[in-house]
Amino acid sequence: MNKVLRASGLAGRMAMEGNISNRNINLSKGKSQAGPVFQPDNNTVLTLRITRATANIAGALPVPVFAPAHGGDLYQSFLAPFLPAGVTITAMTCYGRQETAALGLAGNLSMTLSDGVATDILTVACDNVPFLVLLAKLMGDSFTMGGLRLSVPIANIAQFDQTIFFVDRTGYGSANENNLVPSNFINEYQQQANIITISDEAVLKVGFPPVDNQRGLVVRMAPTAGLVYTISIGINSRFLQAG
Repeated sequence: MNKVLRASGLAGRMAMEGNISNRNINLSKGKSQAGPVFQPDNNTVLTLRITRATANIAGALPVPVFAPAHGGDLYQSFLAPFLPAGVTITAMTCYGRQETAALGLAGNLSMTLSDGVATDILTVACDNVPFLVLLAKLMGDSFTMGGLRLSVPIANIAQFDQTIFFVDRTGYGSANENNLVPSNFINEYQQQANIITISDEAVLKVGFPPVDNQRGLVVRMAPTAGLVYTISIGINSRFLQAG
């Protein structure tokens, strides 16, 4: 269950495809003299798939990724600044809730949002381990993001205009946010319009700190039924090892 992807897998293909330097990145315009390369530390890649199953509520909806300490209140405080007016979280399966005990923490994060009339369901799954197992591990561990590769079906590239936030919200009420807009990182060297690579250098410049039990991402999902957003994250290799 605790698997690490090696160079022969997804990370290896990404490194081979990104055979150009990740230097000279201009974050203000998202352009570079050469396209960024996705080269995770020790070829370890964490692959997440965020799905918006329905699009009954108008507008983009936020999805929490990581920061499991906030699961006890359904991520209400964590997501509060990002929820559209009138939209609330009505149900969630996540780490820290009683309903996950029956699942043995083996499953995906699932959340239902409502505007009082319509509802939408969004999920977060992980290719490496069940996502709820990953959240449990983050209660006592952390990792640093070493680059991002984002992909969507070609018909859904407008998703890249949705901001990704890194949120640091402590139990004492303090909060800090940094963000990036993936479409700002499109460059003339990329060959596939539905894939964007953001180098580890760019992630550090944006100011994304290590992920742990209180810090994580908020990903906005565009109002498209069936939308699947794949986020591959380069991480320090030891994190997915057993123990």
